[in-house]
Amino acid sequence: MSLLTRALTDFKELNGRPPLALEELRTCFEFKPEDFIDGWGRPFWYYGASTTYVLASFGEDGRPGVQTSIGSSFYADEDDADLDIVYVNGEWAQFPRLAGNVAEGGQPWVVPKRPICP
Repeated sequence: MSLLTRALTDFKELNGRPPLALEELRTCFEFKPEDFIDGWGRPFWYYGASTTYVLASFGEDGRPGVQTSIGSSFYADEDDADLDIVYVNGEWAQFPRLAGNVAEGGQPWVVPKRPICP
C-alpha cells in the first residue's frame, strides 16, 4: 500500500490532479499486478476525483468500517486486523497499530517511473 500511496502523491504532483482510477497510475509508473492487491488478497478500494482521492484496505473482513477521523490521523491502540487502513489526499486517515511503522513513513519506497509520463 505504501508503494501506491507514494505513486498517488507523485502522480498528483506531475499531473496537477489525482488519477481517476488506480489503473491510470500505470501511465507513469511500473507496477506488478499484485501491487494493486491488499494483504488479504483483495483489490485496494480507490476513489479519485478532480481534487480528492481515497485509497483503502478494508481489513480482514473486507468490509468498510466506521472511520473515526478523516483528514487527521487516527492511530488505533490495538492490533485489530479488521481495522481499515485509509489514505486520504496524501495523508493517513486511519490505520491499526500493526500498520503504524508503514503509516509513519517507516520504510522508504521508490516508485519505478516510466521513461515518459504524460
